[in-house]
Amino acid sequence: MRPRFYSRFYSPVSIPSKLRLIFDKVRQNSSVEALIVFMARAFMRQAALTRSVEMRLAETGALHDPMVIDAEEDDRAMWLDAMYGEEAAVQHAQTQKYQALLTDIAGGNYWQSIVQDSKVLWEEKCAKLVDEYRQKLKTWFKLVEALAVYSDTSSIPKYWIAFMTRYEPAFDLFNRAACDVIRAQRQNVQNKPGTLFAGMQIAPETALPQTVDRAVKRTAQPLSACKWKEMRWRICGNRNVGKFTDSEVNQSIKRLLKSGWLTGASGDKVEENNNLSPTAQLKSWIDR
Repeated sequence: MRPRFYSRFYSPVSIPSKLRLIFDKVRQNSSVEALIVFMARAFMRQAALTRSVEMRLAETGALHDPMVIDAEEDDRAMWLDAMYGEEAAVQHAQTQKYQALLTDIAGGNYWQSIVQDSKVLWEEKCAKLVDEYRQKLKTWFKLVEALAVYSDTSSIPKYWIAFMTRYEPAFDLFNRAACDVIRAQRQNVQNKPGTLFAGMQIAPETALPQTVDRAVKRTAQPLSACKWKEMRWRICGNRNVGKFTDSEVNQSIKRLLKSGWLTGASGDKVEENNNLSPTAQLKSWIDR
């Protein structure tokens, strides 16, 4: 049996100093899965607060003063205190401290450009932060995906669960479990007292075939060739975790093979290692 490692990090955990201590030890010749609870929204709130304090300081001219700019880092607080007051010096020290902490947690300063982008909506900023964080975790793991977790009463994610593995087929199990949890949660909401379907037996939810087919087409269209299993992981991964099961995607691929959208297999059975390619029909398809 492959050893597994499951971890839940709720407090700030830095990729360089904390995770490396764990994951570097199992880098070589080990099959490991790990789970991390990533509080991306809380991270972004702190990042936005730090940014707003820094902007207020900049508006006073303190951060543009040549005496402050040219000072050594250790002397900067002294010059800020002397020229702009103790409050400015304290605020600058705090922003530097929090920026360093956030960079350490994220494993890089990429978060700064995300929080500073005024053209991107807040929820998309959180999602982009998760995307970048996943890429950092690929330092240790071949496959890293993240599931957005919601409360019953909100359409906004509370947090994300990052799943990491060096054994790619394990993702099918994680994604299938994610689908089960999300679908059961939706049914529980529908069955609550006072709702239209309260007390009724509702059939287990499945993804609509046309919805899955569209997702497969979108993924396959720009590719030249891709193994069946790798195409499935592409379709179920990224921001689609928990939307389609591996079985639903396999059935969709079969349908598209038989109807001439894909080529490379007969469509009568799942052929995991066969290379699938989009046909001319799919290449000319316009997604509407």
